[in-house]
Amino acid sequence: RATVQSFAGDLPHPRTNIGAKPPADLRAQEQWLAPALIAKLRQAVTAVEQARKLPEVEGPDPRVPDNGSVLDSWELPSHCAARPAAQKTNRKNTVQLLCSWGPKTNYAGLKRRYTLQLIQVDGDYKVLDIVGHKNAYAPESAPLSQRLQALEDEAAELTRQSNQQAPN
Repeated sequence: RATVQSFAGDLPHPRTNIGAKPPADLRAQEQWLAPALIAKLRQAVTAVEQARKLPEVEGPDPRVPDNGSVLDSWELPSHCAARPAAQKTNRKNTVQLLCSWGPKTNYAGLKRRYTLQLIQVDGDYKVLDIVGHKNAYAPESAPLSQRLQALEDEAAELTRQSNQQAPN
């Protein structure tokens, strides 16, 4: 539970950036995230960073994953707290994370519930995936692993477009 409490306490603060490359907080990645999610995060960041170096192409500039991406939110919440959920298996567990946005944010008074899917790694639970549940401003989000894959796919499409537009 120490991993989840630390994750819940530090994720809302920009001093902890679990993006995949420096100045990312690599210690936080290893402390909180399952190896499979770390790998997916690093793949997405690498693809996005490469796409952002391309000459102008049609389409949006992919967002480099950060704490806001993890929570599928443009603005970090003011506070998050973890609550154990009922589902538990031998190596997997789910925990509910409740995040709230305070009065000095664009979403004052908003709350959003997330489900953290955890897996046991070397005797400690690590975050395997995260789903944000529907609230007043956002629909239910796809799992983080799928959102990271979508970023990687968007970056690949921009690279493909750039290669097609490049003079031969």
